[in-house]
Amino acid sequence: VGGRVRLTDLAGGTYLRAQPLGVRGDTARVALLGTYALLLAGDDLRMEITVGPGVWLELVEPSGMVAYDARGGAASWRADLNVADGACLVWRGAPFVVTAGADITRETRVRLSGSGRALVHETLVLGRSYESSGGPLRSVTRADVDGRPLLWRTSTCGIRCCPRPPGSWAATGCRARPSCSAPARSGRWACGRPCCTVPAPWPGRWRSTPTRRTRGSLTPGSGGGRSSPIR
Repeated sequence: VGGRVRLTDLAGGTYLRAQPLGVRGDTARVALLGTYALLLAGDDLRMEITVGPGVWLELVEPSGMVAYDARGGAASWRADLNVADGACLVWRGAPFVVTAGADITRETRVRLSGSGRALVHETLVLGRSYESSGGPLRSVTRADVDGRPLLWRTSTCGIRCCPRPPGSWAATGCRARPSCSAPARSGRWACGRPCCTVPAPWPGRWRSTPTRRTRGSLTPGSGGGRSSPIR
């Protein structure tokens, strides 16, 4: 309004709240602060962020987010990002850590209009420092410009920690396998939780693959649950 940004709606939810950090001309900085221990089994975190025409919005995450062992449950995280013509959204996301035993679906949806631009940086970490891996994690990133598809990326990775019929082992993506910290017949997965007794396909212990860390950035336009809307 009058060449200056105005934050019209900073409604928070159960999990996050938006804290303005400053407004200068057509540029605004907003921090996303956690208000609840997350992500736990059953959590459904949804964010809606809208950037108006000609506005530059930078989102800041002071700390990373941890998805904890769901103990048989699941949780989800979703961000809907809407960028108007001539606007720009910058979001350098903090690390998103998926611990062993977590079952997470993460989705990022970007909708650009006209010359709108978005720079979204994601760091997905499988497992904490003492875990061989984490998950499973299903990550989906979709972007379109004026309704036309620009990017659609889907990835699934991490260990699935759940009971399986004897004689089988479970893993999805990233070539993750049960941890080598326990004998092959101990019946424990990388998270340390008891599972079915698994016969070893070779003598000795299971072999494991080091934690995979994935990074990705998105720069389009150059060339049920509780919601936390930011407009």
